[in-house]
Order: sequence, then C-alpha cells, then structure tokens
Amino acid sequence: MQRLGPSLWTWDSSWQQAPATSLPLGVQKILLGSAFTSKIKLGPGLDPPLVLGLPLQLKLAVSRVVLNQGPKKEILVLLPLGVSSLLNLWVQLQGCLFLGTFPAFILLFYLVFYGFLTAMFTLTMWVMLQTVSDHTPKYQDRLATPGLMIRPKTENLDVIVNVSDTESWDQHVQKLNKFLEPYNDSIQAQKNDVCRPGRYYEQPDNGVLNYPKRACQFNRTQLGDCSGIGDPTHYGYSTGQPCVFIKMNRVINFYAGANQSMNVTCVGKRDEDAENLGSFVMFPANGNIDLMYFPYYGKKFHVNYTQPLVAVKFLNVTPNVEVNVECRINAANIATDDERDKFAGRVAFKLRINKT
Repeated sequence: MQRLGPSLWTWDSSWQQAPATSLPLGVQKILLGSAFTSKIKLGPGLDPPLVLGLPLQLKLAVSRVVLNQGPKKEILVLLPLGVSSLLNLWVQLQGCLFLGTFPAFILLFYLVFYGFLTAMFTLTMWVMLQTVSDHTPKYQDRLATPGLMIRPKTENLDVIVNVSDTESWDQHVQKLNKFLEPYNDSIQAQKNDVCRPGRYYEQPDNGVLNYPKRACQFNRTQLGDCSGIGDPTHYGYSTGQPCVFIKMNRVINFYAGANQSMNVTCVGKRDEDAENLGSFVMFPANGNIDLMYFPYYGKKFHVNYTQPLVAVKFLNVTPNVEVNVECRINAANIATDDERDKFAGRVAFKLRINKT
C-alpha cells in the first residue's frame, strides 16, 4: 500500500502476491501487510512493520482520520470538498481509499442526473411548441354553445340600486365607463372597418398568414339612451331606470346565427317577476346582433375586436322588490334549453331598485 496524498492510499501492483490482512470500510479497504514492509510508508507516527496481533483503531471525523495501533498514532487530513476533489474522481484507481471525496462523487452524480433531466424536459417542450400555433389554439375545450354575460359585472350577478344613495350605484357607473371606452366612435373609426351588415366578415389566409385581422365597427352611439354619452342620469342609475348590457362570450371560428338573423330577448323568470319587471327598451332595436361581427379569430389575430352588445334599459321596475330576469340569444345554431348549463346561450340575474 502506498500513500499518494494526505487522504489517499493505493496498491502497488508488485504487492499483489504478498499475504495481507484487510480492514473493510464500506466498498473501500485499508490494506495491511508485512511482506512488503520496505515499500510501505504510513507516516511519521505509524511506521511499519505493523503488529498484526495488536488491534488497529480507525476514527473518522469530518476533516480527518485517526489511525491508532498501540502507542503509535497517525492523523490523516481529509481533502476539502472542491474542484480538486471532483477531479480526483477521474483518477481513482482500483483498491484506492478516498477519504473526503465520496461526497463530491455524489454531488457530481446528481449534477449529471438532474442536468440530463433538465435537458430532456427542455427538448420535449421545444418539440411540442413547434407544433403549436402562436395565433390559433390547436385544441379547444370550448362549449358548442357560447354563453352570455352582463355588465356591470357583479359577484353574484345581482344589480342593486339605491336611488337616494349615490355610492350604491356609482361603482356600477365607473365599471360601465371603463367597459364602454373602447366602443367610443373615434376609437372605432381609427381601428376598425365599416362592414356590410347581414353577412359574415370572413378573412381567410389563402395560404398566406393574414395578420392582424380587421374587425367591424361597433360604435357606442348604437347603444342609444344607454350609451352614457352626455347622459346626466348616469346610464339611468340615478333615476331608477338602469341600463344592463348583454354580451356574448367569444368563441374562435364560431359562425353565430348560421347565416340567419339573431337577437336577444329578456323576460321575468316567474310570473311575479314578469309583473314586477315592467317595461324596457333595447339597443340596438329589438336586441339585434348582426352577422358581420363573426367569426372571431382569436385575441392575437383580432387585436382590435370589440364584440357586439345589447343594452337593456328597464323603465319602471317595481321598487323595493327583487326581480329575477333572464336574457337569452335567439339564434339558429345556439341552444338555450340545456338545464345542465345555466349560461348556455342565456344569463340570469337579479335586479332590485330601492326607493325611499
């Protein structure tokens, strides 16, 4: 056995025929012998020949190893864990005792292992992304029937107005101002096209990416008394005649109406609701939604798309009574009678006008 450094002991190939005694240490061994005394150098405190009948004590610590045989003592300083320890892993010989480098081997193993996993994951994601379009989803978990939603949007779809309390309806007014801002006529004229009514506004690629898609204008003035333009009643909320806006959820490449006219209608859900609901007016007239706003090509393709709206102005709702209202879209290819989906082609909300 030959000492290669402060923490390394190794075989000499010429000693293999000599009788030896070994002290197992995991998968490593400290080899002791008396037939190769002249070739062993154990250190200043534990010189050969070793007395085979006297026990050899080995004490391991974090930074050193202490060998004791009777009065003789040898202290081996362990190599610190660092780059040199990692490099020593590549020159380890059969029969060597590496003290202090085994943690480095574990570290190197996990670095290689997790590096390989990271590279494999990155490669897999890159291959998958090559098959996905940046503009149109490859797979859509969309419903066959788009849903409807109201504005102002509230947590429980209830519109409660206390006419004498400004704070009770001012939050609705602020939400509607922000919601309708993209519909301003000046913005629509700048960004969107004047389209021909009564037909779909199709923009096929024809082998060349047609991007971005143009959208048809839906001007705020089309909402009449619910436009909020120069309106001192604040969409009717200050007088107890509030406006509620109905919009259809966007569905990519959906041809709503199946090339036929469509509109939105609203009713009271029960007989008592119908009585308390009173009369109302809709903008555009009869709650019509034109075909020219379809199909929708997606957020990245249709960058300036503004979906069509229907505004409902309730004129004489019975005060201090909660009224259940249901609005639905009447279109050839949109089913509204699925009891399992309360939002398929329809929306229900509660309306209450409090007056003192």
